[in-house]
Amino acid sequence: MKYCPKCGRQLVDEAVICVSCGCAQSRRWFGNREDSSSFGWGVLGFFVPLLGLILYLLWKDATPKKAKSVGIGAIIGAVVGVLIAILVCVIYGLLIGMMFGAPFAY
Repeated sequence: MKYCPKCGRQLVDEAVICVSCGCAQSRRWFGNREDSSSFGWGVLGFFVPLLGLILYLLWKDATPKKAKSVGIGAIIGAVVGVLIAILVCVIYGLLIGMMFGAPFAY
């Protein structure tokens, strides 16, 4: 199977144009390339969000399903990383305040 590089719709192997968006198809880039979303790519994007973003940008036209998996993983990983950093800062601030007897001021 192959996919349209513009809209990502699945096409038959012999397609010359995409019936959905009218984009011309090139067998050199998209013929018989397997594109399926993968949990493994999402996990990679989660643990290394910068790499996930780079892979998303590289794959978004050639393999849209795989790119979406790694992109979603990267977004979730970045959000979780920011939330953990905020939580650590708040806990650290509370501990410092308790150690020195000063109230935690905002």
